[in-house]
Amino acid sequence: ILVSTLKTLMVVYPLMKLEINWLNFITTKLKLSKNSIDKILFLILLKEPFYAHIFQLFTRQITDTIPTAAVALKNGRVILLLNPSFFDSLNNDNERMGLIKHEILHVILGHLNRVVRKETDATIYNIAADLVVNQLIPPQQLPDGALLITSFPKLKLASNKNINYYIQKLETTFE
Repeated sequence: ILVSTLKTLMVVYPLMKLEINWLNFITTKLKLSKNSIDKILFLILLKEPFYAHIFQLFTRQITDTIPTAAVALKNGRVILLLNPSFFDSLNNDNERMGLIKHEILHVILGHLNRVVRKETDATIYNIAADLVVNQLIPPQQLPDGALLITSFPKLKLASNKNINYYIQKLETTFE
């Protein structure tokens, strides 16, 4: 219904921009719940279509077997694993959008690369990957406690480096 409604609006009013007031109309009409992943994905579609385009290639799996969220490869498919309790615990839709973008960025940046992962302690690898990704997400979309380069002031980490840089710095410190 949503897609056909949007296509109709775009055909009838080709010069009309889809803005937040249209989102209000559609979310009211579809009665999306406040914490619905579909609502967040729709927000991403409207506000940041690049991420929505990439996300359409993912398979979603809602599960309580993980504490937060993750991406994994299974049979050549990218799977987004999402804990619904964690998702609902985030403070607002901005943080929920940030969470989805965070997981998409891990895939885009090649953080599922098994060769590097096998050579590195899993905790250090995950911290390094999060340090890279979280620099690409606006601060208002990050939840409290998100790992940032400022989370490790003694390391004096440089910004905008790749995962290997952060792995090296973390390994040197935590050996």
